Amino acid sequence: QDHGTRADAKTLDEKLLASSADLVVGIGPRLYKAASHLVLGAMPKPVLLRLDPAPARIVRAKEYPTRPVILITGRMEDKYLKGLDIVAAALGNLSRTGRLKEVPILRVRGAPSNEQQELRQFLKQHMEQADIPIQVRPFSTNRDLLRQDLIEASLVVMPSREEGFGLVALEAIEEARPLLVSDKSGCAELLNELLPEYAPTIVVNTSEDRDAAVKQWAPMILNSLSGGIGAFQQARRIQNKLARKLSWRRSAQQLASAVQDLIAASGTQVFLFSRPIRVPRAGADLFSIEGDLEAAVRAIGRFDYKSASALLRDVLSPISHLPATDEVLRVQARALSEI
Repeated sequence: QDHGTRADAKTLDEKLLASSADLVVGIGPRLYKAASHLVLGAMPKPVLLRLDPAPARIVRAKEYPTRPVILITGRMEDKYLKGLDIVAAALGNLSRTGRLKEVPILRVRGAPSNEQQELRQFLKQHMEQADIPIQVRPFSTNRDLLRQDLIEASLVVMPSREEGFGLVALEAIEEARPLLVSDKSGCAELLNELLPEYAPTIVVNTSEDRDAAVKQWAPMILNSLSGGIGAFQQARRIQNKLARKLSWRRSAQQLASAVQDLIAASGTQVFLFSRPIRVPRAGADLFSIEGDLEAAVRAIGRFDYKSASALLRDVLSPISHLPATDEVLRVQARALSEI
């Protein structure tokens, strides 16, 4: 099948799944809009919920990198979609025009198995042989390893031509690292919405055309690298302000409230508590689901659907012992990973 046929099949699968749900959850503004589009014409129409991810923790960094390192991290199967050519060409341009005070290392975390050398050649090709050190690292889910990448970064970039959300950006904010993100991402839309005073220094207009995108990215990269400690101080201010506007607990409570509303519509009496309460599963008419829901929301935010599904099953399974709830068990919390 060609790309268009596969895309149609994928869209149809997502539309059928979303239309058959009682609750559809979109991660961030971009995926929420995509979810809204998927359920057009659905009867009955599912409840739509926008769930905004939040920094998981706030790190008060006391040390800064001693050499500039530009970090791109994520799954790099599609080099073009992730915009790797854009950053490579932008760095090549800055190097050839002599605008870099100190040559940075370009570190790319997320190369598919056995494709590290191929990815390195791709980057060098788009740098047009500029003398920029390149470190290509394999994809990993090791949290300590990924955090070390962030700690060592002078600048985290997400130049994607299309990105449903982009949790890498939030992880950079957690560590108070300077950040640049494509305007074609859900995270960029969220930053424009919540931090309009800082967004122009973070969000970069990213064209499909590489050379047009480079004209936007090159000066933004240069400005951040030239900022020195000031760039990290601004990253701290962004971190503090965003932490006041977003929290995982608030997102979990929104999801809990949406589930509770669906349950209430079925005629079942359920109470939610801020602290877990142990009650018998069989025949229970009183239990807490906020703790499990917060964990489920975090898993959804990481696009870890397997963990999220297991947690949601645990949350909903007690309801099956209560009357008039067959239809409630059709509740599906679905975060759309792609538009």
